[in-house]
Amino acid sequence: MNEMPIFNVPRPSLEQRLSPAYLYSRTTLFDPFVSSTHERFWDPSDPRYIDFSTAFDLKSPLLPLNHFPELNQWPDQIPLQEQIDYVNLQAYRMLSGFYYGEQAALLVCLKEAEELADPCAVEYAINQAREESRHQHGFQRYIQARFGEPAPLSQPYRELILRLLDTDTTQRKFVGIQLVIEGLGLATLGYVARATTDPVLRRLVTLVMADEAQHHRTGRMLAKREFPLFSSAQAQEIAEEAWACFNTMQMLYLHAGPLQALCARLQLAHGPTGSLLAPGARNPYFEAIFRRNAATIEDCGVITQVMRPLYSNWLSVAPDDALEDCQDQQLAEQVTQDLRAYNAEQRQRHALAPSAGAGG
Repeated sequence: MNEMPIFNVPRPSLEQRLSPAYLYSRTTLFDPFVSSTHERFWDPSDPRYIDFSTAFDLKSPLLPLNHFPELNQWPDQIPLQEQIDYVNLQAYRMLSGFYYGEQAALLVCLKEAEELADPCAVEYAINQAREESRHQHGFQRYIQARFGEPAPLSQPYRELILRLLDTDTTQRKFVGIQLVIEGLGLATLGYVARATTDPVLRRLVTLVMADEAQHHRTGRMLAKREFPLFSSAQAQEIAEEAWACFNTMQMLYLHAGPLQALCARLQLAHGPTGSLLAPGARNPYFEAIFRRNAATIEDCGVITQVMRPLYSNWLSVAPDDALEDCQDQQLAEQVTQDLRAYNAEQRQRHALAPSAGAGG
């Protein structure tokens, strides 16, 4: 039942999807992933899971100041509150990126559900769409509480999202969202969970990690299963899409624009001249995020020999990368266990509660 390819098969018509033969063609490939979703359920609108009303003073940094070495060039020229505002602006940009990324993942999953032939894969895509909607709602609630509204969607990110939505090639959508954007997102969530000083933000990103770890695990499994089945031309097309997404996200994470604006406002000399922060002036945890994602893309066989030179800055693994992978996995597993226990307790209480109108 699980030998049927997921990609590279004709898209069934609506009439074919009503046929018993189509429904009986279902594999069991995604059943373990779908059946586990109820265990890690959480509701952004329920304060028993997360309470967005808890205040945080933005005169304090959301992330440690020493994680932003680009400020070190002017140790005595940038007032402390300006440094804090800069760090919080970077956090705000990152959180807004999550907001749009979750919406993009939701829309891509809905498109994939229309395109995939395996009924089990369709169910998984719809289920993931539901979880992405939950994440988008969570980030919307957090941004509203701390900043009012998300930052505008940047043009490069908009173009990336629309390109993935518009392509007729399902595997291009898959590699862009499941391997690149969600891979980078999962590592970033882990970084924020370890680094942030805001308990509400820490709670939010760990809840999202419980789902995203499963999504990324599914993506790696499917990539290793499916990509060897592609022709060399198809493999190159997918590798090019992976790099296009990776490179766009690199430009967004390491963009020098906020630092250039700070230098202009404070009239600081020797500010960045290029569009990207210099290698020695980057958040080292952001750099680790890209190294780890490049390693995942390579492990899944999506970096062809033609594309390998483009990743040259990111394929050298640092000693702490494996440790951070392990820490992220442990964190996702812990919050999943906590949600499993809490949700089981709630179901048990509901089952034991007396029915309405029962006599006493």
